[in-house]
Amino acid sequence: MASFVTSDAVALDVSDLAGRQVTVAGLGVSGVPAARALRGLGASVTVVNGSDGEAQRAQAAELEPLGITVRLGDGETLPKGTELIVTTPGWKPTSPLFLAAAEANVPIWGDVELAWRLRGRTPRRGSR
Repeated sequence: MASFVTSDAVALDVSDLAGRQVTVAGLGVSGVPAARALRGLGASVTVVNGSDGEAQRAQAAELEPLGITVRLGDGETLPKGTELIVTTPGWKPTSPLFLAAAEANVPIWGDVELAWRLRGRTPRRGSR
């Protein structure tokens, strides 16, 4: 089994994401805002999600006009050119997507890691 590489993940900064290929693993409560934030930073974003239901199609319809690619029903295949994965809760570390990423030395951040790295980049509600 491939080991997860963290040195690249530590070295990568959110200011370096413009023009990079980032894959978000999962839609839902944190996947949609993660995809939006990454796209706002100039990243080329692909969201993969294992489910392909009505709710997921509605979320895809919200993201696609922003230039975000959404692949429903395919949560196992690493999109070609992926340079970073941001994962949402519920994904197992042993999922084929993450194993392929580890094999390709693609860093994996959790949604909380992304939020931490984005801190201070957007104004808080009610702040001046």
